[in-house]
Amino acid sequence: MKRIITSVALLGASALAAGCWSQASPGTAGNSAPTSPAAAPSPSPIVDYQQQYLTDVAPYNAAVNKINPNATSATDPTIQAVGAASLAFSRVLLQQSWPANAEADVHTLAIASAKIAADISQGADMDFTNFANDGSTATADAQTVRADLGLPAASESP
Repeated sequence: MKRIITSVALLGASALAAGCWSQASPGTAGNSAPTSPAAAPSPSPIVDYQQQYLTDVAPYNAAVNKINPNATSATDPTIQAVGAASLAFSRVLLQQSWPANAEADVHTLAIASAKIAADISQGADMDFTNFANDGSTATADAQTVRADLGLPAASESP
């Protein structure tokens, strides 16, 4: 049986949350009462995208760091925890706003992360070759996103 630990240390990604522009509602048309002018849009809060990424990927990294080094099957609870963390990471990436230069790459990473989770969810029937390939893809995608955000390349799991 193949050891899973080397294939699982794979995702490196960055996630960002950007605030939305908010606008005051303009006065109602045809209203006889005077209305105040519409408020100017307030700028969105400044988001530290690098820190947001590091916060988002932290649960995944924590799961990877807890992998049983003697695990020989995807049914191992520590491997299953990586699958759950990978899926959660994918979801959080897709729920947030991103700067234009990173948006497409973040979506690509979210898809790769979801594939890792899908591989692990197969349990004892997991295809190790497919899993290793998906892991390599996710690692490359994570490095691209890190570069988009101005983060240094990850030496291991992002």
